[in-house]
Amino acid sequence: KITGHDKLKYVCHSQGCSMLLAYATKEMEYINTHIDKVVWLAPGMFTGGTSSWIVGFLFDFLHILDLAELINFKNGMAHPLIMRASKIVGRFFPSAWLWALNLLCGFTKAEHIDKTRIPVIAANEFGGSSLQNFQHWAQMIKNDNFRMHDFGKQMNLEKYGTLTPPTYN
Repeated sequence: KITGHDKLKYVCHSQGCSMLLAYATKEMEYINTHIDKVVWLAPGMFTGGTSSWIVGFLFDFLHILDLAELINFKNGMAHPLIMRASKIVGRFFPSAWLWALNLLCGFTKAEHIDKTRIPVIAANEFGGSSLQNFQHWAQMIKNDNFRMHDFGKQMNLEKYGTLTPPTYN
């Protein structure tokens, strides 16, 4: 009503693109009714090329350990000490911060990152998210597929009617 346009122009990056595509698999009529154009910037659906062994390790244990308790993850936000440490390390030791990011995310080409921006990135990283979101991204990286969240065989059977989560189609 404020802009005078009937439909949205949606610009997305990475997970924002994934979220729109996942939603569209269930609500395409809504998408067609409310979104006019979409600009896709690096949609993150197939993440199996990520070379992080830590993500694979975490995926194997995320359903077993109560990771939220382990890192004091509350209300979808990282612990304030993690946030503060990220800012300090990113500001004073940008190479160490980038190394930790590479270890977690599996980036292999550090030359693609403008190291002068690391303090800014570090000050804003580790924002809000949910544990389920971390689990789902780890699942997509480990299994190299774009499927619904894997709740485990029993819960998948109850929720989806199959032992494994269905692929977004």
